Amino acid sequence: MTLTPEEGRKLRLEVLQLYVKEITADIIKSLGSKLWRVRQSAASSLSDALQIGSVSTFVPHLPSFWYMILRLLDDVKETVRNQAEVTSRRVRGFSIRVLNEYSSMEEEVQKTVCLVPIDRVEEGQ
Repeated sequence: MTLTPEEGRKLRLEVLQLYVKEITADIIKSLGSKLWRVRQSAASSLSDALQIGSVSTFVPHLPSFWYMILRLLDDVKETVRNQAEVTSRRVRGFSIRVLNEYSSMEEEVQKTVCLVPIDRVEEGQ
């Protein structure tokens, strides 16, 4: 059975929606793994998940995504840093999508802006 690109995208979206909690928890855990291959693949997986997932699915995890990706941007392994750079652009784009979606609701925008991990920067982490 061969899937068209659109059918493949639909299938990935269905699987993501079905197992979103498990997938998100595993990605966040894997972003902090001791193995560089696991960190790199987790960053790639996060990038893919943000591309096909809905905004409401990942908003609660946005601070964790930012925190872990910022850590990976300073990784010892160059390929991990490169993937983290690609993923950071995707997380940035996702954050902008969140703000655009909630832009008509002022308190939602305030909540979203507060999700950016400024407290981590202030703590020096």
